[in-house]
Formats: sequence, C-alpha cells, structure tokens
Amino acid sequence: PGDIHFLDASHGWIVTDFATYRTTDGGAGWSIMTMPFGQSPIYQEECLAFDTQTRLVCTDGEGAEIWRTTNDRQTWTRTLDYSGVLGVTDLERIPGGGIVATTTAGDLLRSSDDGITWTNTTQVAGPPARSSLSVIDVHPSGIGFAGGWSYNWMATLDGGRNWSTPAFAPGLREIFAITVRD
Repeated sequence: PGDIHFLDASHGWIVTDFATYRTTDGGAGWSIMTMPFGQSPIYQEECLAFDTQTRLVCTDGEGAEIWRTTNDRQTWTRTLDYSGVLGVTDLERIPGGGIVATTTAGDLLRSSDDGITWTNTTQVAGPPARSSLSVIDVHPSGIGFAGGWSYNWMATLDGGRNWSTPAFAPGLREIFAITVRD
C-alpha cells in the first residue's frame, strides 16, 4: 500500500499503485473502488479523507499530481500538477486548519483550503539545497518537522506556513518517520 487512512473507527481507505480499497466496518471487510483518472496507469501514493465524500489522492506518473473528489470518487479535479518532481511522498492535515505535502524535490506544499489550491512554502531560487523529503508531522501547537534523504530536516513553528532548517537540526540521513508529541 502507498497509504492507509481512516476517517473514523468505521471508514478507511488503502491506496495501492493501481487500486483503492475501502472499508465501512473498521477493516473487517474491504471492497475495491474504481478510480476514473484516465486511461494510463496512475501510481497512487497518498490519500487523505475529510469525510466520506471528500478526499485527496496523490499520484505519480509524469510528475506529481493531487486529485480531489467531493462526491465519493464520481468526479475528480486535479488541484496540483507538478511536473518538476517525481511525486508527493507524504500528505498531512495540520491541526487548526491546512494541509502540508512533501515532495521528492524537497518542497513542502501547503493548502489552506482543503487541497483546492497549493503554495510551495520552501521554494528557493537557484539549485535546491535539499533532496527528497519523505515524512512530515505537525503538532497541534504548530510545531512540526519534515525529513527525508540527504540531511533533509525542516522545521516549522507556525503550522506549516514557513519552513527552515534549524541550527539544532541533527545530521541524520534517511529519516523514515517523524512523530511530534509535545
């Protein structure tokens, strides 16, 4: 699976490269869902549900894309078409409002409107000083961290609006998981 996301104790989704599975009974049973993204294979990587009708799905192919449905997959709108990167690697809801996504180019994208529009909060002029970001977590206080490959370590103090590499950043490589508790 590319991602597993539960909305509540009953409703959950699993996305794989070419299929999405849904449960309405807490995972006791799963059914496959068709995804109308066109004729070519789409590599689904991340998903995020707001309710049983509204979801985001991130796909990789000829670049990264984020798709949004508001009618339980009957129609989809592409809200991000980012051909400069290979993919979106993590997608997290920020406590207090907003969504943050990490990319293989080391960008942190933020949406304040449930994934309708996106802003790159880490874009810099010239060659990127980062490589692939793969994980993110933001605490309800607004403090959060993102990490990935090649000494990537970014921090936010304002709920994902601004990111920087802090002076206290550890010299870690290959960060696979981040959890912020307090």
